[in-house]
Amino acid sequence: MGRHVRRGSSKAGRIPLPPVEIVELDDRLDGAAIGKPTRLSPETGWFTRLFRTDRASRYILEPQQIPADVLQDRRDFALLEFEDGRPVLQVLPGMAGELRIGVSRMTVAQMLADPALRRDDGRARLPLPNGARVRISCGTKTFLARIGGPPLILTLQPAAGQAQLVHA
Repeated sequence: MGRHVRRGSSKAGRIPLPPVEIVELDDRLDGAAIGKPTRLSPETGWFTRLFRTDRASRYILEPQQIPADVLQDRRDFALLEFEDGRPVLQVLPGMAGELRIGVSRMTVAQMLADPALRRDDGRARLPLPNGARVRISCGTKTFLARIGGPPLILTLQPAAGQAQLVHA
């Protein structure tokens, strides 16, 4: 007797997507994080796209976040988004930073110079694998992203029942 897989359910043996997290830092505040890290996840169906607002599939940069000469004539720009279930990084001329996967490193300048990654409108697109770490700077903002692995920002809390040292 065969196994019945319902439509819309996950396929057996498929590796789940790693967590995708992005945090925005402001250089004017000595690199302090602005808000909590944003978790991205792909839109899996029409119901999720219609009713779930807590699961973003795109990290949009708005005009007030980046200089106008970098944004050019765009109203906004998706720095990181899911396409076909995979996270994709997009960069523009005027941005700086790098992508790291293990010990390998690729700068934004190298991405923009690569004809396989460059698009007609001047941006570069690069699908990101599990384990990727991204640092993109633009104007006074720096964006850090990770695909899988430990969180970008750790919040240490004392263990339950432990005495805390208080300095007087």
